[in-house]
Amino acid sequence: MPDRLSGRMAMKAVVLAGDSRGGGECRPLWPVGGRPLVDRVLQAVTAAPSVESVAVVASPAVAGYLGRIGWGGRVAAAGPDLPASLQQALAVGGGGGRMLLAAADLPFVTPGVVERFVGVCTGREGDFFYPVVGRDCYERQFAGLRRTYVRLREGEFTGGNLFVVDSGALRRGLPRVEKLLAWRKSPWRLAGLLGWGILWRLVCRRLTIDRVTARFSQVMSVDARVIVSDDPAVAADIDGREDLPVAEAIAGRRPAG
Repeated sequence: MPDRLSGRMAMKAVVLAGDSRGGGECRPLWPVGGRPLVDRVLQAVTAAPSVESVAVVASPAVAGYLGRIGWGGRVAAAGPDLPASLQQALAVGGGGGRMLLAAADLPFVTPGVVERFVGVCTGREGDFFYPVVGRDCYERQFAGLRRTYVRLREGEFTGGNLFVVDSGALRRGLPRVEKLLAWRKSPWRLAGLLGWGILWRLVCRRLTIDRVTARFSQVMSVDARVIVSDDPAVAADIDGREDLPVAEAIAGRRPAG
């Protein structure tokens, strides 16, 4: 169904909130600015005009929190690993066509950030859309919030945590696609997955966005597209508790909402 305001085809979204840490910790429930991370992501995704429905693939702790606050969307139990959770995401949000996947640890994502990313993907051919952010762009807003960068011919980039995927292509290619999602923060493991030629070009700083995208599409049997984003919030996530003081300081400087 098209969104009334933009005229775009609205898509289903799934928030991946299955991350649990030892000692009973659950990262999506860590607070930034007085609100759990998952709450911030849900608010952003739900309020984006091009998103027609939102489901959550949740750990037991997150599912309990959503029940306590009376969240009315669909909730599916997260699997023991990423492939199993992606299978759950397909079950609750992948009925057909494209779907939006969002990590639950993005403290600064907003409805506008979600809408701009969906808008860039809309109207383009492709099965798998992955945002990257240039280092300068990221550090202008989020200096101190750690990221891993890969140096390409066009510059240094870090990967994002929003994805637009064709549900059918994801279902067919899940055993391969899940490796990209699991290894997205390890440039060397990604390069090894994509081949030694890619690794050599990476070492020599000759690897281009187009080259790695074409090779990824070939290896994973999907039509992939890399989106160079001007919204660094797509990449600003919380990896560990040591990131929380930095995120709190940044949140204190940003407008509410």
